[in-house]
Amino acid sequence: MNWRITQIDTESAVLMLDCPGLCWDNFPTLAEALLQEWELESVERDWGADRHDWRVVFEGSPLRLEFEHHSGCWLSAVHPADRDVVLWLGRQHQA
Repeated sequence: MNWRITQIDTESAVLMLDCPGLCWDNFPTLAEALLQEWELESVERDWGADRHDWRVVFEGSPLRLEFEHHSGCWLSAVHPADRDVVLWLGRQHQA
């Protein structure tokens, strides 16, 4: 898989992610590979003019996988109690 973590913000528990060639149009296809690799389950997918906002779950913890054309891609916790889950995923998948 070509996804990589570019930054881990431990204070806000956000993982900044990148994948070669990532853009708004191919985000759904590339994100599917990320979901499979990280064992995330998609529960809701929303998108707009320049943003994808997916609700995903990891072992019962609700997370958000988001992509904005100008800001990039990131994974974050929906609830503050699940921030440790995001940081754990970051440690597991850091290159």
